[in-house]
Amino acid sequence: MTQAQRHIDIRASVPTDYLPRLIGFSDAATKVTERIADVSLKLTNSLYWTEKIEGTNRIVERVTADLATIQTRLGEIVSLPAGWLDGDGLPVDRRIARVAEAVSRYLLFRTVPRPRVYPTPEGGVQMEWTLGPREISLTVRADESIYGLRVNLATGEAFEAEFDTFAIAPVAELVLESPDA
Repeated sequence: MTQAQRHIDIRASVPTDYLPRLIGFSDAATKVTERIADVSLKLTNSLYWTEKIEGTNRIVERVTADLATIQTRLGEIVSLPAGWLDGDGLPVDRRIARVAEAVSRYLLFRTVPRPRVYPTPEGGVQMEWTLGPREISLTVRADESIYGLRVNLATGEAFEAEFDTFAIAPVAELVLESPDA
């Protein structure tokens, strides 16, 4: 018998709070009935929190899998030698990859899908998303600054912004802003 079935069986056998007194139950029987109602309420709350925890676990599992994919890709990017792009292309420093990972982690926990991740010829990391009618690009530059571009494909409107390395929340706003904005 599952926890949910147990809950249904208990609820079906529990009279409402006033019913014991109404039909003349003794004080002892009333206390037992109230205790069963209390257990039923706790079980209902337990099922609610179990569902909440399971939902949170699903989010954490998705974020963990997406983050592992991003970390693998960043590892590949960091291992690129100088001249990786037809003789040009600076290598990407690990600190740049860590900034890109931190931004990705922040956004993944806010239900933004995993970005496409690329090295830039200048030694940075570019992350891109297509979110509905929007194309979004964030570039972590070799100096650790972040350049953001959001284009609404439906209207052609574009928004650009420059961010400090530690400005992850404003970077997230650029990505998370609604399509109507």
